[in-house]
Amino acid sequence: MNVSVIVPFFEITAIQLKNVICNVLEQSLQEVELVLVCDNTLQNLEHDCAKVIKKMCKRHKNIEFVNLKANYGTLEARRIGLECAKGDYIFFLDSDDALASKDALKKLYEMAFLHKADIVEGKQVLSGNWEEWPEKNRENAQRCFKNYGNYNLYAQDEKLGLLPQVVKTSFTSLFLTGKLFKKYIILNAYNEIPNTYCVILDDLVICHICFSFAKSYITISDDIYLYNIGSGISTSIENMSLEKWSCLCTSSAAFTILLWWAQEKQVDAFIKREFEKKALNSLHELKKLLQTVKEEDKSEAEKILEQAWGKELTEQA
Repeated sequence: MNVSVIVPFFEITAIQLKNVICNVLEQSLQEVELVLVCDNTLQNLEHDCAKVIKKMCKRHKNIEFVNLKANYGTLEARRIGLECAKGDYIFFLDSDDALASKDALKKLYEMAFLHKADIVEGKQVLSGNWEEWPEKNRENAQRCFKNYGNYNLYAQDEKLGLLPQVVKTSFTSLFLTGKLFKKYIILNAYNEIPNTYCVILDDLVICHICFSFAKSYITISDDIYLYNIGSGISTSIENMSLEKWSCLCTSSAAFTILLWWAQEKQVDAFIKREFEKKALNSLHELKKLLQTVKEEDKSEAEKILEQAWGKELTEQA
């Protein structure tokens, strides 16, 4: 198997589920496996979702379906999908996003195979209700998904691979999406990550640790990934419920893992300081988002934030 595409999902409609399945099945690359991980038990979703899964799995033998019995969070759902994957390379796709063309995986795979690259990244393109977004939100999104340039990099650090270059030059978005990973890179990274409930910023943890194992990284200029603006937990933030706020606060778990890992690996002081700065910036952004929580829930939301991040750090930010 050439590539395994791992798609975790929690809340999804039957139409969305069918769309993401068809998007992967339409890829021109041969030997593509689709690993679907339901992080919510199928019984909690629309009744028609079960019909879609049953029909597609029966028709297509390259679909692997995992129905979890509880909500494990995105970090663990991806881990479970990875354990089932048979591909030489791994690609992560969010259930509300899409591959930009039928040749997207083929372009990534051919470049990875040609150069024996550990990680190949293509361009991520914003899609969805872009014009409805506030101007500030659009500016933030554009910064996250900017074209980082053309790179063909090789590790200069035997112990930490490409990680020092990532931290010092910021040549990648540090999203898991839009990247094709050699399977052993992802496996090695997950072996370093303790089992943790985390539904946001898990990309940040996994990517940093992946780059510590990677020896080569290449970018291509082709559009590869369509990121659907406004549909994900990190982009849809109007009249936020306590449930969603609690999910956002699990970002503390991501930084707890990253800082613990940095300590264990005895990374240099500069990298550790950069991780600490990212953690404080994330907490600062969370505090600003408090204003989007429903007025009657704000007091409880503040308690949830303190419980997740600690009172001292929350006040410091």
